[in-house]
Amino acid sequence: MNIAIFRDGPFLPPLTGGAVSIYNLITELWRRGINVFLIKCYRKEDDYHLYAKEEFPTLFLKEKNYYLNIDPLVDFLKKNKIKIIHFDSAEAVNWQGNLIKFHIPHIKIVWEVHNVNHVLFSRLKEKIGKINLAIKQEKEALTSADLILVRSKIDKYALLSIGGKENKIKIYKGGIKIGKQIKRSFPCKEKRDIIFIGNLFYSPNHEAVKIIDKIAIKMLNYNFKILGPVDKNLITSIKSPNIKFLGPIKNPYKFYLTSFVGIAPLISGSGTRIKILEYLNAGLPTITTNLGIEGLDRRIKKVLIIEDNFEKYPITIEKLANNPGKWVSFSRKGQRFVKKLYNWEKNVETIIKAYRQLIKPLKNEKKNYRATIK
Repeated sequence: MNIAIFRDGPFLPPLTGGAVSIYNLITELWRRGINVFLIKCYRKEDDYHLYAKEEFPTLFLKEKNYYLNIDPLVDFLKKNKIKIIHFDSAEAVNWQGNLIKFHIPHIKIVWEVHNVNHVLFSRLKEKIGKINLAIKQEKEALTSADLILVRSKIDKYALLSIGGKENKIKIYKGGIKIGKQIKRSFPCKEKRDIIFIGNLFYSPNHEAVKIIDKIAIKMLNYNFKILGPVDKNLITSIKSPNIKFLGPIKNPYKFYLTSFVGIAPLISGSGTRIKILEYLNAGLPTITTNLGIEGLDRRIKKVLIIEDNFEKYPITIEKLANNPGKWVSFSRKGQRFVKKLYNWEKNVETIIKAYRQLIKPLKNEKKNYRATIK
């Protein structure tokens, strides 16, 4: 079973959201002996050496060959007997997916839905024209794709409401790489950092940092650390002196292990929030909103704190600071929850089975590939 997974935009190192999910998928498929290729639109910010170090093969394509002159891409797909092309956006399905299928009619298109954009844009109160365009793109992708992967029933129903077909849409939980879960002790007062991670060019995360600013100004005895890509305008707009932007971090896990609380005051967004699972896996007690746990197993309500009133965040955090037993209880329960329900090694089976329903299994024939630019 030979699969090509397409990605434009930031990918390595995988820091947040969609990039983490796609990276986990590729590496787990490759570990299981499935021939998976990353097809990457080459950008100036891409560090070629990071890709060359990975076990899975990467084909870099310059922008014109990625979107317009796709002959080299089609030749590559044919040569490597690719049976499935996997995209993470409706636009890519509609453009590249259909172009490729025109040249290779038997190839199967998979659309992995990280966000249902028309829902996301509605929550962000975008203009009706932008929302309608998203609906149009998603409707077309629902027709073009042979398989649509979503994270939750909520996302599935959103797509069914605009014409999606029940037999095409498959729910999978997704998840994270669990690794060795370190059992944490209650932190000393000197380690009372509060952490938030996310791509701050993504509007829901941008909004969340604005809310964190209002919380932090009331909690000057705590340090708020913000991880992820950020624009200067957001940094200069922040008023709280105890907020520190650390930028993209290759290994955020070590920051989770030295923090006191993970925070995610989200008021918009779609899909599921990988950051919540990462916090919990690191044994980091977590505070978020009802929207922050949308799409995740409902049992998550027992392993973290849900609070939609941001005025109460300082009080809630102080209560944790004065109750070591409760802090440790949340830490342990969160780790058990993620290990049981969101272990990527288990949950990836849903995707593999869905792939196999599209095509007949082929004998794995790994070759020695190297990342190249065409």
